[in-house]
Amino acid sequence: MYLYHGTDTKFDYFELEALKKNRLDFGRGLYLSFSEEHAKSAGKRKDSDRCGRHYIQNRQSYLYTVDIKYRELANLLTATSPYDGFLHPMKDILGKTYIFRIRVFGDSKEEIIDWANFILENRSNNHLRKREHFDFIVGPVADHRINSIINEEFVLKPFLDKDDEGIYKLAQEKLLNSKYDFTQLCATTEYAIALINNCLVGEGTPYVI
Repeated sequence: MYLYHGTDTKFDYFELEALKKNRLDFGRGLYLSFSEEHAKSAGKRKDSDRCGRHYIQNRQSYLYTVDIKYRELANLLTATSPYDGFLHPMKDILGKTYIFRIRVFGDSKEEIIDWANFILENRSNNHLRKREHFDFIVGPVADHRINSIINEEFVLKPFLDKDDEGIYKLAQEKLLNSKYDFTQLCATTEYAIALINNCLVGEGTPYVI
């Protein structure tokens, strides 16, 4: 199973300490796309400065490819999980056995509602409920319209106060990407990123789009 990461920086391996942003879909972590197209698009934005509605390229883009070569883990990362996630023991990661906790957001109504709330809490930095720890989180990419929802306080609170039916409707209309069906994986811990580094294929490949 191949995953991709586009960026404007060339390096030998991923580091959790280098990942500073936390107001992202699934919080602070290393984000990988299941789509090479989407990863390249993200890298293109990073290598550019915005001028009005346009981006002017001033740095080189690099695409990193990750091959999840552990079949059982790959199967879990593409499955539909129960709410409490999967537990998956892996040996020889940083020299010891580690049990990875995996959360994969499915496509049922309950899962979309939970995904929508999870995105909103992370993007707004409002920890409205105690969230459980996961090493890997997999789910749809929220499109750019999420920012307008978060930035307008009078919209955010009514959204979170709505019943499940209201949240589900808003999630479908405003949060789910309507143009592309992109899925992303977020590695949130040192052990998760160590596994990703172990699956890294070669060096970053320069590209232009």
